[in-house]
Amino acid sequence: MLAEPSNKIRKYFSSPALAAIAIALVTLVLYLPAINGDFLNWDDDLYVLNNPNMSGLSLEFVKYAFTSVVNSNYHPITMLSYAMDHSIWGMSSRGFHLTNVLLHALNTALVVLLAFNLIILARGDRNNINDKMALMAAGITGILFGAHPLHVESVAWVSERKDVLYTAFFLSGMFTYIRYTSKGKGFYWLTLVFFALSISSKPMAVTFPFVLLILDYYPLRRLSGGPDGASLSGVIMEKLPFIAIAVIFTYITISIQGDALVSFRELPWHERPLVAARGLGFYLYKFILPTGLAPFYRANTSPVGLTDILNLMALTGITGYCMLTFKKKRLWTALWAFYVISLLPVLNLIQAGSQGAADRYTYMPLLAPMLLASLATALAYEHAGNIKTRPKLWRAALTVLCACIVGLMVYSTHRQIPLWKDSVTLWSRERAVFPYEPLAYNQLANAYLENKDYKKAEFYITTALQLNPRSAKYYLIRSRIYMERNFYTM
Repeated sequence: MLAEPSNKIRKYFSSPALAAIAIALVTLVLYLPAINGDFLNWDDDLYVLNNPNMSGLSLEFVKYAFTSVVNSNYHPITMLSYAMDHSIWGMSSRGFHLTNVLLHALNTALVVLLAFNLIILARGDRNNINDKMALMAAGITGILFGAHPLHVESVAWVSERKDVLYTAFFLSGMFTYIRYTSKGKGFYWLTLVFFALSISSKPMAVTFPFVLLILDYYPLRRLSGGPDGASLSGVIMEKLPFIAIAVIFTYITISIQGDALVSFRELPWHERPLVAARGLGFYLYKFILPTGLAPFYRANTSPVGLTDILNLMALTGITGYCMLTFKKKRLWTALWAFYVISLLPVLNLIQAGSQGAADRYTYMPLLAPMLLASLATALAYEHAGNIKTRPKLWRAALTVLCACIVGLMVYSTHRQIPLWKDSVTLWSRERAVFPYEPLAYNQLANAYLENKDYKKAEFYITTALQLNPRSAKYYLIRSRIYMERNFYTM
């Protein structure tokens, strides 16, 4: 009589929904210190703090959000989310940060559920993956997503609300698309709505139609006459509304950032693939070894070196392997395609400004290597249990190794979050990692000027001018410091 309730309880505690909630709650606790952060002097002032149009959610603000370009960006849904925060919290930075943290926890739960569903769908190719292994891989993917230090920038920075928001809609759209392929048209239109919300939160979601094609390729197998009987032409045709929206937002984004785009004279077209390859390798390296993280990485314009050659060899090897095995081992090809395509908008093939890379750009794309690493771990754990000699010892050793890696990751994230507490702390970090970066000194000067510490402000802006004597903006800031110092010393 007792066996049946016991089985029910065991089944309940092995559900992906419960795992998703548990991992999301742990992520929430990990990131709670982020709510103590201030608004930063890096876009936060333009979007929220000093935005004269910032107010509570109203029809007037809705009109402003959909008809205005803010800081060379068009993301009306993100602006509306700020207005909702303002309605609840006023101008308290804690409330704005809390929304970011809650969205990241939600995204973590969505990642666990999505990973589990994708693994189950792909199980036809690997019959050795049971429900327990699928849940383990999905849980590890969620832990990596929730706790990886590369994601701190997207969560602890108010201005990167667009990252956590577009990802929430992006992941939801992937869910509804999977449902559409088995349940019918209603989910198709819901997927289109989620895509519109995602790209209206951040233009980086422009890759969504191509991600759907990757899902069609694997694990749905709709590009080869999958279980729903969809034809190749039908699969392509159903993406046309998505592509139309993507084209419109691409045009808007390029138009409003026209002045900031780097010309082909400054960065010739034949050099841009090298810059893109550097980005692909850089983000994989930071995923494996997330050290030396900073808010600003200047574009690498140095000549080709040994590191570039090794990087190109690795990328070519991965791509070549995927091309040779794209029919037999679709998992590799699908994950690699997701990683490359989701990063395409930020690989500087069309470069805006002097920034070459950013931690926030990895928020969605790193799902691919995270899922691959998690699947490998689950398979290794299952294989360890089948070893004839001391299988429990092998599994225990693997568990300890994974626990150590997760512990290091959590510790690194815990240390990274306070670096985004205020402008002085943030740009002091930039200065520590890149001591010759003039932007760090300029931003420190602005921070101390805001705090009316004129001596430190003058010191830092003078240093910035020594590093970049051609910047007219730096001279204007120094002039302002001199004017305010004279005013307060009379």
